[in-house]
Amino acid sequence: MLRFFGLPYTSDPYVRITNFDHKTAILLEDANEWSRINKVTVDINAIDNGIHGEGTLHGKSLAWDLDTDGDRLGDLKSLSEYLKEM
Repeated sequence: MLRFFGLPYTSDPYVRITNFDHKTAILLEDANEWSRINKVTVDINAIDNGIHGEGTLHGKSLAWDLDTDGDRLGDLKSLSEYLKEM
């Protein structure tokens, strides 16, 4: 399951996607597949929302902040490795 869960410490708690293109669709599809296989919810915290550093690709729909329910290090590493492989 994917859960769009904006970062609670920002003034904008919503996850915004300015340009939903094929890259975003593929990423979300792959994250959803990992979630289904591992039975762990994937949180999408930021795409075009939140506060990010200078030169960030956030705001251009080219950077995504993903997390796993419970922030367990093993799940985070597994998700990261799976997405890199895909």
